[in-house]
Amino acid sequence: MKKSKASPKTTFDDPVVLNLTPSEIFDVCGVGFQTGTALAESRVSEFEDLVVWRKDVKNERTGRSCRIAVIEGMHEDELITEYIVELEDDNRFVIFLWQSEEDIEDIKESAHQTFIKVCALIGVKVGYHLVTDPSPY
Repeated sequence: MKKSKASPKTTFDDPVVLNLTPSEIFDVCGVGFQTGTALAESRVSEFEDLVVWRKDVKNERTGRSCRIAVIEGMHEDELITEYIVELEDDNRFVIFLWQSEEDIEDIKESAHQTFIKVCALIGVKVGYHLVTDPSPY
């Protein structure tokens, strides 16, 4: 997998949604994620050429959006799978990341649960099928 470019970070103390900071959003929405960060650019867009699946939702009233994506790439002859959930608000991104070289079922379920919680945070209801059977995704 290619290395990401250095990108400017937003501070973890700056409120994003509902006056919650990125750290508070990680606490409220995150399920079993490995890495969390706040950036001024989308990780999904940065690795667009490696995205094998993605789902985007947007609250049209507020302009806030959430996306979930699966990225696959090779790193030292190993296939690496990453699940990414991003909350976007005013060109600021709160990013949850899961990565695995092996069994991805646990991270898949955690990523989908996080996606549903982040969608609820921005005021978008997503289908129950994502929780009960995320396997098609």
